[in-house]
Formats: sequence, structure tokens, C-alpha cells
Amino acid sequence: MYRVGTLVFAVGLAACTKEDAQSTGTPSDDVGQVTDLGSADSVDPKTDGGDTSGGPDVGPLTTFRLRVDRAEARSCECLLTDPNGALHQVVFGASVEGRQIRRGDRVGVAFFRKADAALDEGAVSLSLKGTALNGVVMARASCFDKAGAELAGAKVEIAAP
Repeated sequence: MYRVGTLVFAVGLAACTKEDAQSTGTPSDDVGQVTDLGSADSVDPKTDGGDTSGGPDVGPLTTFRLRVDRAEARSCECLLTDPNGALHQVVFGASVEGRQIRRGDRVGVAFFRKADAALDEGAVSLSLKGTALNGVVMARASCFDKAGAELAGAKVEIAAP
């Protein structure tokens, strides 16, 4: 039942995308889905398994985990602000299904747990350019239980590596 609420959100999020936006996740055997955020209003799938080098144009990357504070949470939707363009990738682990979209300096991330179990810390991670958050903040987040009901007061934090 909890998947229904998240599915409705994901479909709604997809309906809000620009015509030029592409699918935001590519399944991978060991990582889940890795999404390269690319330019300010585009999304390009990435399937390299989460390389931490970032390549010659990006430099080194640091991975931060998303931490959900409520064990009964089965899905969450988050709005991050990234004023300096530091967020390079969103990585969805094998235990979750998720999507993201960037619009300017805002990045929306939605994900749900595939099984009826608590969301693992690090099931969703962020690869950032450099070694610090560099201005990336969690602007707001909402989480939902297995029935799709919003969990009042639930928090999602960006955890240090």
C-alpha cells in the first residue's frame, strides 16, 4: 500500500518535468540507480556504478548519505538547494527506487523502500564536488509510512561521510 502513495507522487513529479527531461535512473547490478545531475536544467543517466573520481572536468567527489530519522518511514520526498552546483550525482541503492530532477539551483529527490522495512542510512547518497557540502542544504522534506500517510515531524538529514 505504501508504494501507491509514492507511485502517485513519482507520476506527478514526472508530469511536472520539461519536455526535454530524460529518465532519471538507470538500474545497476550493485549500486541501484546512479543519476548524474549534469547542467542546471537537464538530467543525464549515468551507469558507471558511482565512480568517486568525478573525471577530469569535475575533480574529486565526496559522498554524503541521506539519513531518515523515523524507522516507520517507507518513502520520502526532499527538496535540496544547490546554489554552487556542487551536487554531481544522486545514487539510489539497491534497496530503494528513486528519481530526481534539477531546476536551476533546486534538486527534487523522491524515493521509496522496495520492501516493508525501515529506510537504511545511505540507501540514498549524494556525490558532491570537493570535500564539503559547498552550500547544499535540505530545504524541506516529507516522509510517509507504509500506508502512505505523512509522518509529521519526520526529518531527512544530509549525513557527513
